[in-house]
Amino acid sequence: MTQLTPRAIPVVMIHTGYSPYLPYTLAQAKATNPRSQIVLLGDRRNAFLNFVHHNDISNYFAAAKAFDQVYRNQHRSPNSYQYELLCFQRWFILKEFMEVNHIPVCLHIDSDLMLYGNATEEFDRIQVKHPKVEFTVHNRGCGHNSFITLSGIRKFCNLIMETYTNPDLFEIIEQQQAKRRADRPHLPIEVLGGISDMSLLRRFCELYPDKIASTGEIIESATFDFKIDSDSGGYEMENGLKKIQWRNRQPFCKQLNSDQWVRFNSLHFQGGTKKHIDQYFKGNVLTVFYYKLTGRVLWKLQHS
Repeated sequence: MTQLTPRAIPVVMIHTGYSPYLPYTLAQAKATNPRSQIVLLGDRRNAFLNFVHHNDISNYFAAAKAFDQVYRNQHRSPNSYQYELLCFQRWFILKEFMEVNHIPVCLHIDSDLMLYGNATEEFDRIQVKHPKVEFTVHNRGCGHNSFITLSGIRKFCNLIMETYTNPDLFEIIEQQQAKRRADRPHLPIEVLGGISDMSLLRRFCELYPDKIASTGEIIESATFDFKIDSDSGGYEMENGLKKIQWRNRQPFCKQLNSDQWVRFNSLHFQGGTKKHIDQYFKGNVLTVFYYKLTGRVLWKLQHS
């Protein structure tokens, strides 16, 4: 990996395979973070997306592989084993990547997240308000746009491994999940979810409250998104999505209870809202067109 621009925080995305929205989310991050390295930790199926820094996750998979051995008999989720396993493994992959490349802090984003804020500037703002911060999460359990320090990711990965190798610690997570079910009896298990990496993030927040900040907090009239189809935080909605107003290619949404316009550093297109990603793109259209076309050609060649 080439030398980072001084103080520019890298933006890291982990994704296996190719999805048609990937060129949009990667190009959007690149457009708003020109001094940062945009890193895709992927595989051979998305290696052609070389307008960002592509690294194969197999180079950083040792700890992730070790976790598979302890997780396989303790899968407690309605989601598939492989899906939930990879959700856990991504944290070990990220830790190993940061250690190998001597990265003290990065912004980790899910592959269905559009990034509009400058990672370095936004982390500086968070640090001013939370000087001890080592990790940020959303709603005490979501890591889809998280600033992560090397010390923070080491703590979190240690917690995951210790929880899955110590029956007493795993029981704490099971009790936590049982309480969530009791508090939300109307929700089906498919909606409530089972034990996942989000369960461990919630536990992480309990153990290190002074070292974890919320990316959902409004700082200097700006925040990061939970989900574009969620009114969490009291934001104005329209047709099931946040009602966005664009100003200088930046998304703003009104918080109704304060009547304040809030700038969004990100918009998260989870689940079925992924189909809207292209409509919110503010980067280089030619880049996206070229790589989407390349993706289609490669797909046809592989399936011909």
